[in-house]
Amino acid sequence: MEVVKLGSGVALYGYYMFHGGTNPEGKKTTLQESQPTGYPNDLPVKTYDFQAPIGEFGQMNQSYGVLKTLNLFLADFGADLAPMSSYFPKRMPESKHDTQTPRVAARIQDGRGFIFVNNYQRTYHLPEHRNFQVRLKLPSGVVDVPRVPVTLPSGTYAIWPVNLDVGGTRLRFATAQPLCKLDDPNTLIFFAWPGIAPEFAFEEKEGTSVDSPHGQIAREHGIAYVDGFEPGTQVAIRLHQKNGSDVNIVVLSRGEALNTWEAKVGGREQLILSAAQIYVDHESLHVLTDDASQLTLGFFPALEHAVAGFARDGEDGIFQRYSARTQLIRVSAQVEKTGDAGADPPPRMGKEMMGAVIALAPEDSDFGSAASWAIHVPCVEPAAAKVFLRITYEGDVARLYSGGKLLTDNFYNGTPWLIGLNRVPCQQWDRLELKILPLRNQAPIYLPEGARPAASPNGQVVKLNEVQVVPEYEATMNLKP
Repeated sequence: MEVVKLGSGVALYGYYMFHGGTNPEGKKTTLQESQPTGYPNDLPVKTYDFQAPIGEFGQMNQSYGVLKTLNLFLADFGADLAPMSSYFPKRMPESKHDTQTPRVAARIQDGRGFIFVNNYQRTYHLPEHRNFQVRLKLPSGVVDVPRVPVTLPSGTYAIWPVNLDVGGTRLRFATAQPLCKLDDPNTLIFFAWPGIAPEFAFEEKEGTSVDSPHGQIAREHGIAYVDGFEPGTQVAIRLHQKNGSDVNIVVLSRGEALNTWEAKVGGREQLILSAAQIYVDHESLHVLTDDASQLTLGFFPALEHAVAGFARDGEDGIFQRYSARTQLIRVSAQVEKTGDAGADPPPRMGKEMMGAVIALAPEDSDFGSAASWAIHVPCVEPAAAKVFLRITYEGDVARLYSGGKLLTDNFYNGTPWLIGLNRVPCQQWDRLELKILPLRNQAPIYLPEGARPAASPNGQVVKLNEVQVVPEYEATMNLKP
């Protein structure tokens, strides 16, 4: 959606929600958004997570990395993009059901800009497009992107530059997405979409030259076309300028781009490559992960000083790697079933919306017929920054109580339920209670494709598959020189 909105002309946009949360305790109500309180549909009583990029308990979800690639792009290219006008092809998709017409837009100003390609639509499969090529009619002439038609894979949503100034050299086009740029040293970072070979076309004028250590260069009519290299962390292209200010271009894989961060260290822009969750607090860089082997980071440029608690761990292309070691925490939960589910109460229906009647969420009294389990989690040593429960279940609505008080709740959607335990003293972790209401066969609620459990012979499903204790490790780098 962000790529589509940007391509369509948006210059200011926001998120809802970017960081999920938990409803606070109200004086007279639960603060739950529901149909009885004037909302179009019911949400859980406590959790207000929305599967946000940063989850209810501070965890980094998969969408965080995806949106980070766009936010890095906007930080460095947004000022150029904002005043650009949107242009659309003569033939547009007739509706969301039109899966054969490519979805393309361009934003252009003064003959330069960006192409926005979208071949993804939620709940509708968009097929690959063979012989895909975008033709732009600019004041300076026609530009075909790419030079030779390609197959656009299903699921692609990409941004390609057109006539981008790169250190004084004009990049006619690239079939790789700009990610960010650094001024010191002069470096431009792109990433390639799976299934689309990156191709760059530079105007090679007197005093400038193009070099590709691992690729192929074809020169035609003053244009240097560079391709044939594998995306990765090494320098893919070098632009040599007559004034000596060379530019390095790195084309990451999309997976590497999702794990790329940018921060200022000692006033200098720094690229960081890490699968861990990262945030910077003044001169401290915090690294968090539930996998101790991921307490590793790559820095570009390399740090100029040693960092306590981290050891150099070799090089990865342009990145100098550093790793921290920590003691593994092994802890498991004891789970005891304390009650079977009764008959699932019949669904109550609420408002009519867009021709459909919306189901109401279960009420507190309904949980008298829920299946229940006692969960005992031992206190974890301080080596863990946070402790999560990962509950995998099948049912309708689940609730977790601590000392008889509702801690959080969840509407089943087919994914594991992650709960941060650090909001309650660890002395209370040994008396957690889980309740799950059964899900009726063909219950009139929306579930993502593949999430609905197989129909049960007795007409309802309630199943607790697994309860895992997931420690989160944290390592802190003091980046002060």
